[in-house]
Amino acid sequence: MSFIGPELYDTDILILSSLARNGARKVVMDDVGISDRALRNHLNKLGTLFKANNDIEIVLAAIKAGFIDLNGTIL
Repeated sequence: MSFIGPELYDTDILILSSLARNGARKVVMDDVGISDRALRNHLNKLGTLFKANNDIEIVLAAIKAGFIDLNGTIL
């Protein structure tokens, strides 16, 4: 999945990390400092890039692609 790399921004990686660590969208919004609408837009983009249907599938795909580890640490 290396083709995804150039399409991910720092905010996307922070969202993936926070989502893996916390699992709650409200916490992710507070961690990253973005609005609900912005988070939904990023997650829609990530879902499309990773061909995922929900937050869990997005996080699992990001782990498999090597962007974050199982603890949400950015690699």
